[in-house]
Amino acid sequence: MPLIGEAILASDNPPIKLIILASGNPINLNPNSLKVKKAFERVDFVIIIDHFLNDSSDTANLFLSATTVLEEEDLIGSYGHNWISPINPVIPPQNEVKSEFEIFQLLSQRLGFLEEMSGNPSK
Repeated sequence: MPLIGEAILASDNPPIKLIILASGNPINLNPNSLKVKKAFERVDFVIIIDHFLNDSSDTANLFLSATTVLEEEDLIGSYGHNWISPINPVIPPQNEVKSEFEIFQLLSQRLGFLEEMSGNPSK
C-alpha cells in the first residue's frame, strides 16, 4: 500500500482503468498523498463504497453509501486477540443503503458469477 500511487501510475500493460474501493481512504492514509490522488484522477472510473465522504471519495465518479456496523449482521475479528464476535443490527438499513457484501453480490449477479458470491455474511 505505501507504493499504491506509483504502482497505479506505472501500470501500462495493461493500464488500470477502474478502481473499486471499499471502506478505505488511501489518498489520506498513504505516503505521498498527492501522488496517490494524481493516480486516482488518472484512472478512467473510480467507484468508492464507504460510510462517509473522504479525501479518496473526492476523486470518485460514483460514490455508494454502505451500511454501518449498526445496520448489519456480521462476524468481526479483533486486532487485539484471536476472538471472533458476532455483530447484530441495532437499526434497519437506512433508505436504500446496502452492505458492501450485498453490493458485491449484486455486481456478481450482473457479471454472471453470483454462485461464487452466494450466501450471507453470517454463514
